[in-house]
Amino acid sequence: MPSGSARLQLQDPQALPQGRSSGSTRQAAAIAAARNTFDNGTWAYDPQLRSLALLELANRLTERAEAIALTLSREMGKTLRDARWEATVSRGSTAIHRERE
Repeated sequence: MPSGSARLQLQDPQALPQGRSSGSTRQAAAIAAARNTFDNGTWAYDPQLRSLALLELANRLTERAEAIALTLSREMGKTLRDARWEATVSRGSTAIHRERE
């Protein structure tokens, strides 16, 4: 971890692992890498690639729906019932956007 980086404070340390912020230099490098990939890659011009990525995301959300719901409930204080609904809706929204590509 970068020296001198601030420790992130979480409301419920049990809900998510603790980490350190990356600092502005590493953040700028990550942003520049993402911009370069977008500008010089096929992502912006390949709707099939974006569609496949959204389908994979939707599948992963489905696989992890219960874990996502538990995290939402613990970190935000949602009822587990509401968190499960939200995790399911997220997957459905992703699938709908994939179909529109």
